[in-house]
Amino acid sequence: MNKPICLPLGLLLMLGALPAREFKLGDNRWEIKTSISGRAFVDDDVVVEFADFIALPDPVPNPKKNDPEYQKKFYPEFENKPGLREGDIVTVRGWLHLVSLEDDGDYKMQISDDPDLGYKCILARVPLNDAKFVKTTLLRARLNDIRQQLSVAATGYVYYLAREGGTTVLKRREAAEAGTLISPSLQVEVTGQLFYDNGLIDEKQKAKKGMRAATHWTLHPVSNLKFISE
Repeated sequence: MNKPICLPLGLLLMLGALPAREFKLGDNRWEIKTSISGRAFVDDDVVVEFADFIALPDPVPNPKKNDPEYQKKFYPEFENKPGLREGDIVTVRGWLHLVSLEDDGDYKMQISDDPDLGYKCILARVPLNDAKFVKTTLLRARLNDIRQQLSVAATGYVYYLAREGGTTVLKRREAAEAGTLISPSLQVEVTGQLFYDNGLIDEKQKAKKGMRAATHWTLHPVSNLKFISE
């Protein structure tokens, strides 16, 4: 049976105490992608197969990059196999291949349906758990836990305590903006808001380290993350 991997509380507290980078607020559709429906906190999510997620069509014909019409509102309902609409809370299972720490403070995950190849991936983003970036208190609490787990995962899910000069210290490596490869990849179950990132339109490099985002649809913000062990 698959079981979520739990991290020691003491380790998470030590990670949370480490110094952080300085980040700047984003712009495109910022209010939407840093807020979330109350449904995210009552387990009212829709489980979607990976193949169905990446097959979602554009919400409108010929969508525009950074379209001002949709800066503060969701795209309209559109026809699709799972019956989703933007803003729905969606859960997808896949393999985590890369974690990056972006200029706006987001942890960006690149997740594919193949444990060995991350070429065709979904992007899922975890905003900074700070009131300046995310106004919803309940969401910030969730983000704190998720970001601490990703700090550990960015080392390849290997962490250890070592003795240095008679002192026990935690060894770990922070995710880089260029992206930290997760090798071997980790099976994850990600829940978040279905978000159409029109800022990715016409971008040559939507993903990092030679991988390719298979769709402009993303999970943003992520509201829950589980690492799965066989």
